Amino acid sequence: MKKFQINIFILIILFFVNKSSANTCLSCKPEEIDCTIDPTKIKNTVPCNFPSQVCFVRMDNEGRNIRGCTEEEQCKNDCLPCANRNCNQDIYPFKRPVCYQCNGTECANPAENIKPERCLYHKNEQQHDCYRTKNEFYVKRGCVANVTQEDLKCPGYNKNCTLDYCSHFDQDKGKPCNFLPVELTYKCYGCNSNEISNCANEFTETIHEICKEYKGCYERFVDGVAYRGCASSLSPDELNQCKDPNNAKCRYCDSPVCNFEEINAANMIKYTSISFLLSILSLFKLI
Repeated sequence: MKKFQINIFILIILFFVNKSSANTCLSCKPEEIDCTIDPTKIKNTVPCNFPSQVCFVRMDNEGRNIRGCTEEEQCKNDCLPCANRNCNQDIYPFKRPVCYQCNGTECANPAENIKPERCLYHKNEQQHDCYRTKNEFYVKRGCVANVTQEDLKCPGYNKNCTLDYCSHFDQDKGKPCNFLPVELTYKCYGCNSNEISNCANEFTETIHEICKEYKGCYERFVDGVAYRGCASSLSPDELNQCKDPNNAKCRYCDSPVCNFEEINAANMIKYTSISFLLSILSLFKLI
């Protein structure tokens, strides 16, 4: 009996010794953006079940990171093992691309006001890291690995864009390779339905209003007349009203020549009438 008790005691001691000597590792899934972009922010850790296990970081099929604990022989194919406590916090791969990722007017010269970011997705076989697509009104920058055909289109009717790919981080300039500034022409579609009958329709005319100060574009419906133009031509109150998503009489957008959508007067009147009725009913506490 005593021998049996001694054996149990030894097993318990060995169990706790193994537990105390077992490693702990950072643990996260690819759906967690920081798992790939900024692993220093990862708080979750997982204990390894056996002293023989190591920490790892590997890529999933889309190039996002997974971190945790595993047997070293299982860490193969786009996987980086390490043996110290919580050691799997490196960026992986080490040269994960860094690009400017933005669009619109602030993206014209991103080095002035945009912080470059690591790319969430990565493909080992990709030839380029970053891209820039632009026309005279619009520019967008991003990572090649997760670009779609839709990303490469410019908004509005002038969808003909120039597309540039590039690779590497420019160490001399301390910037991603897609940093080159572009000069945008700040224009909006400009018309009113008193002068141009189809101004309220989905607008395809090449009638532009050059914005003296660029604040975006607008579409309005006032007293039965449809208007399009530069938001900078509106008063501060009118601009705030256009930026209100609940205002059915005016729409605001923040990229050049973005104000091409149909101005549907019937829908605007209907929406405005319903909003007015609801506000009256609310005053009398009927709703």
